[in-house]
Amino acid sequence: MKYRSALNLAITASILFTSNNLAAADDNDIIVTATRTAQTANDSLSSVTVITKEQIEQRQANDIPELLNGIQGIDISNSGGLGKATSIYMRGTNASHVLILIDGIRMGSATLGTVSLQSIPVSQIERIEIVRGPRASLYGSDAIGGVIQIFTKKAQSNNMNLSIGYGSNNTERFNAGFNTRKENSQLSLNIGYLQTNGFNALKTSDPDKDGYKNASVSANYKYQLSEQSYLTATFMQAEGNNQYDDRFTPSNIVDADFVQQATGINYVFSAIKDWQVSLKLSQSKDESSNFKNGAANGTFNTTRDMLSWQNDISLSDTLLLTTGIDYQNDKVDSTTNYDKKTRDNKGYFIQQQWFGDNNDILTAIRVDDNEAFGNNTTGNISWGINLNSELRLISSYGTGFKAPTFNNLYFPSSGNANIKPEESESYEIELRGNATKMHWAVNLYRTDISNLIVYPAPTYQVTNLDKANIDGLEVNITLKQKDYNTRVELAFINPVNSVTKKVLPRRAKHTMRVNVDQNTGNWRSGLEIIIKGKRYDNTSNSTKLDGYSLINLNTRYPLSKNWMLRGKIHNLLGSKYQTANNYNSEGLGVYVSLNYSGD
Repeated sequence: MKYRSALNLAITASILFTSNNLAAADDNDIIVTATRTAQTANDSLSSVTVITKEQIEQRQANDIPELLNGIQGIDISNSGGLGKATSIYMRGTNASHVLILIDGIRMGSATLGTVSLQSIPVSQIERIEIVRGPRASLYGSDAIGGVIQIFTKKAQSNNMNLSIGYGSNNTERFNAGFNTRKENSQLSLNIGYLQTNGFNALKTSDPDKDGYKNASVSANYKYQLSEQSYLTATFMQAEGNNQYDDRFTPSNIVDADFVQQATGINYVFSAIKDWQVSLKLSQSKDESSNFKNGAANGTFNTTRDMLSWQNDISLSDTLLLTTGIDYQNDKVDSTTNYDKKTRDNKGYFIQQQWFGDNNDILTAIRVDDNEAFGNNTTGNISWGINLNSELRLISSYGTGFKAPTFNNLYFPSSGNANIKPEESESYEIELRGNATKMHWAVNLYRTDISNLIVYPAPTYQVTNLDKANIDGLEVNITLKQKDYNTRVELAFINPVNSVTKKVLPRRAKHTMRVNVDQNTGNWRSGLEIIIKGKRYDNTSNSTKLDGYSLINLNTRYPLSKNWMLRGKIHNLLGSKYQTANNYNSEGLGVYVSLNYSGD
């Protein structure tokens, strides 16, 4: 590995990245999530997956969970189709152990501790970066299993785009975008709307269709102040209504209005040579208003205000130091009477990246000071060594934690103000290979989690009781051929509650995903095969959910220079399966869309 100026890479890549000059995913793809600085995917010491704009368009997924399903290290549990409650498990950890960012803005409900990822529309997304393994040393709470960062659309050129789609379950979709670029500025505006009648989500004696509506808007602006400095502003909002089934009283008509919002302003500049500074002010909102038989049935609104100061200092051509402070204030506004409705968190972090000819070393440490539970210190260390020109061995160790939610601490009757954060230790070894037309990687890891927060019977009052041990193996192989690209992803996990010796619920112990995509010719098609092993629905492992397999097809055909016809078939064989007990999953689905893009 050649020496290079780490800061110059960070500055150049950040300008390129925010300008969206990146296209198809490969080992030279520039990523920013793993270290909070720009680096190529091949240089990263983390296990990373990048989903590009081209891949998003080709998959034609109706929501983010569908887009992520089957990616190595990720498992999905869904309660009945589009818009319904969905859990994302990364490397066998809990759904609350995955940090979700939108354009660097921390998302999620301060009461539930999770993100309604199913409510964030695919139509507003440019790109997704997935980092597996702990990243608490950079981001603080939540990043035990990993980080998923979503990047909204930016202006690539002066153009307009329009898309109209229709499909199974009376699913209607409309998206439009306007993009403009000038010498020193760029602006992207996008709107989207999706609605579906859905299908009967819950297996009951009173079947009905459970619909979903989502209206969204995003805006991104960038102004290049100088060669080394720029200002960006971002906004994304999705709001709508979700109908769902009351599993205890199926005859009830229940639904919820929701809002997901992210707003941020970021100023990046170089005060002096070899020193880049980033100042970011941001806010995220998660709002939910529930209704039963038309009457209000509870409101839970949370607001998260954040301020971040980050410094990237190039101490030499081979040493990059990153340090900063993150401030976060969480507020709860609810019809439920919480004992406390606000809390502050201050995080102080420092990271060093050393780049050698054949060795790279990363170390990081972070201290979080939270007014609800005090201090928590986390760290990471990674070492990568080039065995030869094609083989690389990487070893990593990291710690993480999950802060208790407002529900854990203060919910009436079940909350416990003395609850402790969940804590983790993770170990990982990766062997990575690169050849002219093939890239492959094998990852072995173990994660130990203590102080797991549970609600034990008969009091159901929250407490730190359980522990978990998770062992995993991941394999991915990418082949680039003349006419086709093929990617195979395998994951094997053994997620066990070390107290009860039971398998953690709703995690498949093995998964496989195969994608074969045509990359030449006008008429291009793709094949996707997803295979999931059995899982258990409950902590006692008394309810087993069978494994399943899906075959998905996608295609596109250019009608002219500006018009494109796209189509997909989801679940070609109509497989019947459940990822949450008694909740149906979508059967055979057919979707088509007409797309315009031009000046």
